[in-house]
Amino acid sequence: MNPNPLWRLRLAAIPASLLLAIVPSTAAHAAPATTPAANNNGPFPPVGFDPNAPGLSSIQALINTIGTYTLYAAIGGALVSLLILAIGPAAGFHQASRIGKIGLIISVLVAFALGIISVVLNAAFRSGAGG
Repeated sequence: MNPNPLWRLRLAAIPASLLLAIVPSTAAHAAPATTPAANNNGPFPPVGFDPNAPGLSSIQALINTIGTYTLYAAIGGALVSLLILAIGPAAGFHQASRIGKIGLIISVLVAFALGIISVVLNAAFRSGAGG
């Protein structure tokens, strides 16, 4: 006797799957009664960039300020990490080398992310807008 109780169910599924594989999927569907009008933009109007939008200069100044402070924090973190990396082991702090390297890597990654994010977002917008 077969120890697997599902063997009958598996045997019954074989003819059903063969039938589904043989019958074309278009046989069950009827052709649409009317063809919808071609709309290259889809159901929604395209979204564009308006350089004269109200408040845009304030938002841009806020984003630039946040980016500047983030870059200053990354520079400060890199300097502190370099100091920990250089002075820590000499002062008897045995984990200073690892902590300094991790801090330096994080500072560099934050600065890299800050610089690359505008390039990535602009490329995504251009590719999504079709240009």
